[in-house]
Amino acid sequence: MWFPNYPGAGEVIRGRRYQTLVKTYGAVDPYGCNNEYGFQILPMPTHNTDTQKRPWGEYLERGDDWNTEHVLDAQVVGKFLEYIMDDQPIQARIGRNVLTENGKLKKVTTEEWLAEFWVDRTDNGLSALSQLLAEYPGTDFYTDELTLLGRHINTAKQSVFGGKKCISREWWTKHTDFSDRIDQLRYCIFLSRVSLRSHCRTYSNLI
Repeated sequence: MWFPNYPGAGEVIRGRRYQTLVKTYGAVDPYGCNNEYGFQILPMPTHNTDTQKRPWGEYLERGDDWNTEHVLDAQVVGKFLEYIMDDQPIQARIGRNVLTENGKLKKVTTEEWLAEFWVDRTDNGLSALSQLLAEYPGTDFYTDELTLLGRHINTAKQSVFGGKKCISREWWTKHTDFSDRIDQLRYCIFLSRVSLRSHCRTYSNLI
């Protein structure tokens, strides 16, 4: 699947074009020890020309940097197709024997059914899947729907949209440092308050 190209965090922070298009989201207080769990829109970070320092870490906790991110994670398209492939009630509804152009019966797989609907069926030369993916924000279209999000919280967001838990048992067992665990819990709180709930509510009104 091919999604539209979109600018990286460094390009957004350096580029004048993106200053009013892309919003920056982050913690009210980036340091977890202060027991602050607010999330807010932040000023656009400034480009740090000192090559000895991280250029994109302004307003973030130590060791973090910025990612350019879609509000609605692109992984949901792949997860949707995987769900159709694996869901037994859906599988039971898919007809397996169809007539070919020669009038013969052909046994059709789920992959062939999906390809016929999403790839082979076109309008003005574009498949249904291409038209769907083209609605995602990128460098040329819907750029104002991109956000800057801290890499750490973005990783947690990708895990949730990828069908996994915000904190896996394996991660919790591996990371025994108390401060690491507190930080990860904060990311999950941020996601539940802002990054998922409010934005998905906004997008649901557009569908």
